[in-house]
Amino acid sequence: MKYESIIKILSLQYNIMSVDSSGNLLQQLNEIKKDSYQANERIVVSMPDISKLNDLQNIVNSVDISNFFVMVVSEDKRIVSEIERVTSEFSYDSVPFTAVLVDGDAYDIINITPKKTNHTTLETSVKNLNLPNEHFCVLPWVALEIQPNGHHAVCCLAEEHIKDEHGKMLSVTENSLDEVLNAESMKQLRRDFLAGKKPKTCNKCWRVEDSGGVSKRLNTLDKTFRYCQ
Repeated sequence: MKYESIIKILSLQYNIMSVDSSGNLLQQLNEIKKDSYQANERIVVSMPDISKLNDLQNIVNSVDISNFFVMVVSEDKRIVSEIERVTSEFSYDSVPFTAVLVDGDAYDIINITPKKTNHTTLETSVKNLNLPNEHFCVLPWVALEIQPNGHHAVCCLAEEHIKDEHGKMLSVTENSLDEVLNAESMKQLRRDFLAGKKPKTCNKCWRVEDSGGVSKRLNTLDKTFRYCQ
């Protein structure tokens, strides 16, 4: 069964937004990105080559789309185990992509059960890392986001761009890496985290944590220091 035929069948159940993994994933996902999706909307990604799952998950993180709305169509029988892997290794969303496994003229929609992450347990684990304070985030020291327009942010969820001392947004086309990493807004962000403050550019993480969820901040701290041990 052709992928196009499967998408047509799925469109009888869902309002489909189709993505071709052989094309520019970032561009396609940015074009269909919305502030919110209806319950019956799905982003269906045709993916004969599941080695692109890592890229898909990282881009979905960056564009800030919930995994819940993403369905991955593939003939590769490893699709379920690979989705479980990328969810564990790369996703900031505990809900995995939905797998659509193609087998000849048949297909199977597989809703993968999320692996529960206990917020309290993870928070306790992070506190045991002997960090400067409970609000500390490592990302201003180890990460840098380059957005499609060339501007920078400390991470894909940050609500503000990196700016110089005059308030000018820095750009990959106009500024060196050293200028960006040592920009005044980056220095201030590091000072704030060392002082135990909760910078407003990180409001998405604070909201997730306030609701009892596992934020990118907690997830990154846990993975960064656990893998370094």
